[in-house]
Amino acid sequence: MKNSTMRQYDSYVEYLLTTSGNVWDGERIVPGPNSIHVKNGLIHNHGSGEKARQSLLQGANMEHIDLGASFITPGLVDAHTHILHAGNRHFEKEMRKQGASYIDILKAGGGIKYTVQKTCESSNRQLKKLMDTRFLKMQATGTTTIEVKTGYGLSKKDELNHLRLYAEWSKENKTRIVPTLLMAHTVPDEKNRKEYLEEVVDTAKIARQENLTNRFDVFLESGAFSQEETEFLLSHACSLGYQITLHAGQFSEMNGVDIAVRYGASSIDHAEHLKTGDVEKLSESGIVVGILPMCNIELDTNIQPNARFLIDSGVEVFLATDLNAGSSFCTSLLDIGRLALRDLNMTNEEILKSITSIPAKTIGLTKIGKIKKGYIADLGVWKNNIDKFFEKNNKLKMLFVEGKKVVN
Repeated sequence: MKNSTMRQYDSYVEYLLTTSGNVWDGERIVPGPNSIHVKNGLIHNHGSGEKARQSLLQGANMEHIDLGASFITPGLVDAHTHILHAGNRHFEKEMRKQGASYIDILKAGGGIKYTVQKTCESSNRQLKKLMDTRFLKMQATGTTTIEVKTGYGLSKKDELNHLRLYAEWSKENKTRIVPTLLMAHTVPDEKNRKEYLEEVVDTAKIARQENLTNRFDVFLESGAFSQEETEFLLSHACSLGYQITLHAGQFSEMNGVDIAVRYGASSIDHAEHLKTGDVEKLSESGIVVGILPMCNIELDTNIQPNARFLIDSGVEVFLATDLNAGSSFCTSLLDIGRLALRDLNMTNEEILKSITSIPAKTIGLTKIGKIKKGYIADLGVWKNNIDKFFEKNNKLKMLFVEGKKVVN
């Protein structure tokens, strides 16, 4: 077997990664030494222990990448982002200092509506460039897959344009994305609410016909969409075959869990405000809670979901950046993990699971998020082991996407 010292492997279809260190396989820590056989972009085999290591080393004449004592994880999965947007809303921090709430700012023409204006004023070329910059930052901290929402078009024309733009961008950059239609983000001031609901339904029909997305989201919140409006939209989305997710419980409790259960949602994101009995319903239904800790810090709400209680009650959670123009400028799941360690009383293993296998499953990707035979070879190679993984001195040494090295 050939030996190599960290050269470029984009052209190799088969190679062996070895480390004397541990591996997080998406579910548990596998003690070192570990060997991962990659072939044609997939994990062909993963063996632990010296016997497995020697057996694979004596295999076919493939490239051997010795990673020393590095820690290996699946590529990280960010299951809640608003990466397509222009402009920023840093000025809103001063408004919040003066006592304005998120909803106050929205009603004053700021918030989502301000971002819609700036986004729709931008060309597709400009938007692609902005997404390129943001995704490169995400990749630099180990993220290989992202869920991406619309919601900054708020018209049939612009929402469909943004979905098509996502498809073009993903194809051009070989970026793995999972698009979600979030036209039900807020109602534009100039539009009649009832007519806008019908426009959302019509847009959803076209998006399905063009196979632009199979995921549908609604912002269920005071100042955004009511329970009745949300159920109207979700009933149509379900009839069109959409997978449902919800923004709910961020600022108030509006029966989001009951609605999520009723329409078979894969996740309910934010969920800071839950009522008695909601956690039991989440556990019984298998609905995942998406926790977005950076958003609450930026908005100075001083409220975080009770992740410890959720997990101990049998509810799965994922952590995400919620990258957007106004309430989370974060691109790093490592930073989100540090917040979870500090504020959410989660263990390192729970956090790693919440940024690998759980979000992958939640957004419908069954062959990523784990280091397992037959899974796609998205792999992060790290300086620090599990016990110090979320310390600031941790460093991504290498990143593989479908077996190809994209970060060195």
